[in-house]
Amino acid sequence: MLRFAKQSVRGGRPTRSPARSGAEGAYLMTNRSILIVDDEPSVTLTLEGFFRSEGYEVFRAFYGDQALERIEQDRPLLVILDLQMPGVNGIAVLEKIRVSHPEMKVLVITGYLDQYRQELERLKPDEVKLKPVSLEELTRTVEALLEGKQAPVAPKEQTVEKVRLLFIEGSEEVFLLYLKPYFEGPERKDRYEVRFAASPEEAFRQIEEFQPHLVLLD
Repeated sequence: MLRFAKQSVRGGRPTRSPARSGAEGAYLMTNRSILIVDDEPSVTLTLEGFFRSEGYEVFRAFYGDQALERIEQDRPLLVILDLQMPGVNGIAVLEKIRVSHPEMKVLVITGYLDQYRQELERLKPDEVKLKPVSLEELTRTVEALLEGKQAPVAPKEQTVEKVRLLFIEGSEEVFLLYLKPYFEGPERKDRYEVRFAASPEEAFRQIEEFQPHLVLLD
């Protein structure tokens, strides 16, 4: 059975862990390696940056055929997979993974659940999330799939003035899909208020009207 959460989240070359002696060999790759596959560069690069900052070894692919090459080359433990892509779509990638690498974890993130429901039921990804997904929810899911990582405890409510954040970001899609849901999600809505500006002119207007405590530049 598929499990969904209509909530919404944050994700180069990998690095190797320090050398170790013994039967394990000279190097050990991190056990937190993930491949992010999405044909929208702003989404892929945002998730890559986020998960890299969280200590994950991150690979990326913008298309299905590129994803298949990275899977064979890098052998990630988990694939975060979009479905709606031109050419080789996410279903074809998932099918290949299930045949060639059945041990590999797959987290599907899609806005087209009804369109692909039958294929997903047949191929049984390890988890399915319906877009938009918060960075926090995505992180908890990734940690669980990579075994043994406890979801972080929700911070206690604070009776203080909301922190006003202004994001000056070139992609409104990234702001709406990831940044705004993360900071104004159920566990943070009483602590943050966020706004978006795409241009310097809009940023100056927002600074005057919104009076943010913090301005974050892309």
